Amino acid sequence: MRDVREAMITWLEPSPALREFVRWYVYIHRTPTAQHPVLPVLETRLAFYPRSACRVFDHRLQGIDTVARAAVIGPQTRRWVDLRPGPVEGFFALFQPGGFHRLFGADSSALADYAHPAANVIGPAIASVLERVEAAARPKEMACALDVYLTTRLSGAGELHPVDRAAQALAATHGGIHAWTLAARAGLGDRHFRRRFVEHAGMGPKHYAKLARFTFALSLKTAQPSQTWADVSQRAGYFDQMHLVKDFKSLTGAPPSRLMSQIGPTGDDFFAPDARDTEYMEPGVSHQRTAAVSVFY
Repeated sequence: MRDVREAMITWLEPSPALREFVRWYVYIHRTPTAQHPVLPVLETRLAFYPRSACRVFDHRLQGIDTVARAAVIGPQTRRWVDLRPGPVEGFFALFQPGGFHRLFGADSSALADYAHPAANVIGPAIASVLERVEAAARPKEMACALDVYLTTRLSGAGELHPVDRAAQALAATHGGIHAWTLAARAGLGDRHFRRRFVEHAGMGPKHYAKLARFTFALSLKTAQPSQTWADVSQRAGYFDQMHLVKDFKSLTGAPPSRLMSQIGPTGDDFFAPDARDTEYMEPGVSHQRTAAVSVFY
């Protein structure tokens, strides 16, 4: 039986000075009525839960875990956790490829696949940001609070590394560039490139490309559910439908049709506003829709 959940999702742009580091701020409020998949994602996220803690079922532990009220959630290389039933309200900063590493210097490979107490990763000052997010009456006020804090990190931010450009290119092309091409563009040897890529992106370039292609395929299907999986596989750049099925199983533990029955129809804002949205969204202006959402926790 499919669990149909209505969720409010609001996207807000960061201030201009932060856009090379932060893709979006996202506010989500939803009430899953059954255990609900958290899908693999490329981005590192800074998460705040202003009203109550977020509880997840961790398949590795075969038990319940509680996420810190202010957490750094590393890139998710596979589906490791599911949301537990109950209301979830969260406010998130989604970072650009390499953006979190540049602002905070953290090794993304040490963050991957877990939600870490933010104070342990970026220091105790994050407690005051959580207080401001808790006191905010609207998502835009939450965004302002986080914008102010992240702006204080700009003076010590690292330069954009060629590996960050490589990750951006892989994400933009949905995994359509070979790793050796990216290494050559970066002017690095293969081993050095792969080591730095893992440090900046939290996973190797091959898996990053696999996850980018999976994300694109799922966004195509949720945007147009009437499409066949054969059509989706072709549009997403898979060799054939069997390669798509193999990736879905390895990344989520479920074949495509079963995964869709678990997450429900979502629309293209399941992952992010698409290119059409960015044409008319003004800086700081929210973009609100109603959807069933499962990427964030």
